Amino acid sequence: MSNRLAPRLAWSIWVFSALFGATALVITYLGVSAGLSFLEFGAAFNAVAISVAFSSVGALIASRRSKNPIGWIMCAGGLGVALGSLTDTYAVYALFSGPEEPMLGAALSAWASLWITTASIQSFVLLFLLFPTGRLNSNRWRPVVWLVVFVLVAESASSALLTERFVGYRDISNPFYVAALGPLRDTYATYAQTPLSILVMLLPTIALVARFWRSRGVERQQLKWFVSSGALVALGSILISVVLVLFGEESIQSQVLLTLFFAFTTLALCGIPISMGVAVFRHRLYDIDLLINRTLVYAVLTATLVAVYFGGVAITQAILRALVDQQEQPQFAIVVSTLVIAALFNPLRRRIQSLIDRRFYRNKYDARKTLESFSAKLRDETDLDALSDDLVGVTRETMQPQHTSLWLRPVKPPKGDQ
Repeated sequence: MSNRLAPRLAWSIWVFSALFGATALVITYLGVSAGLSFLEFGAAFNAVAISVAFSSVGALIASRRSKNPIGWIMCAGGLGVALGSLTDTYAVYALFSGPEEPMLGAALSAWASLWITTASIQSFVLLFLLFPTGRLNSNRWRPVVWLVVFVLVAESASSALLTERFVGYRDISNPFYVAALGPLRDTYATYAQTPLSILVMLLPTIALVARFWRSRGVERQQLKWFVSSGALVALGSILISVVLVLFGEESIQSQVLLTLFFAFTTLALCGIPISMGVAVFRHRLYDIDLLINRTLVYAVLTATLVAVYFGGVAITQAILRALVDQQEQPQFAIVVSTLVIAALFNPLRRRIQSLIDRRFYRNKYDARKTLESFSAKLRDETDLDALSDDLVGVTRETMQPQHTSLWLRPVKPPKGDQ
């Protein structure tokens, strides 16, 4: 593809993604205004945000690195997610806001939404195999690419042609259902769908881990960006699962926490294309170490403070219930727990920072301690030769150069002393 055509095509895809996403949001607004529950369109905002993030970064990469397939995969995936969101919101609006007879195109929109969304999500798996160079780790992973493509086509065809009725869309019939292929669908769903889905997720992940294990230098930093953003997505999914297990879906606390964690997961998903763009263009590449360090510190700090807060409130309530048989939670227990958290914030942060530095950043931690020790010695030492030896030793220990030497310019005595 020529250097002139690539940017035009990439940004044209971005324009269509933005238009599809904006139209989906307009339909969502119309549906809520018509009296439909916001939960019916709950996935629309997430899908639009993800599609805009992927298509924007993908267009930027494809327009400047047209030979790198990562940008084109992100463009295609973002466009597919936006189109899937548009068809889904239109189908929901047409089926649930109108009369018993659905609006024209509702069944077609529901049909398109299922297989387009499936194909778009499956296409993102290819990024695990190609990131960050745009090439496979080795030719041994080529069969995995064909496996991903086969599952993508099989899942899309299953949604488009082998699904008889659309559950969730008033259980309407699929206008393109092929009844003759019903036994094939049953066989695929019973014996092949689950194993293939597991392989399609497991093998690319193994490829990414193997690439990370063998990488050095710049490629290691690029992979750190991608892996870190993926870890945040996994953390959000774990938090959502924990809330559902502990509190269920009905309580007010559960709904508030689920809203926060869903928003966090969506932002983390949007962070994946952003991190990939930073890695491909190598912009501020080495800042990832500082981001990982701060993320670890504040994640552990937040979890500790939350545990202290809920633990303090629960213990205080249990004590009062045992002593005075008071069932309701007193306000002063919340106030005391909040004051304790405010008092513990900075000491805990410094302690956790020190623990993480010693555990995960041992070289930098040792280098900082060495420099602090040398600074203390510098204030008291007066022997120039001893200071020179100490300076050379500190440089070797902290920076580990191949050769170290120290040159001191001789000081000329004043003219009066010559």
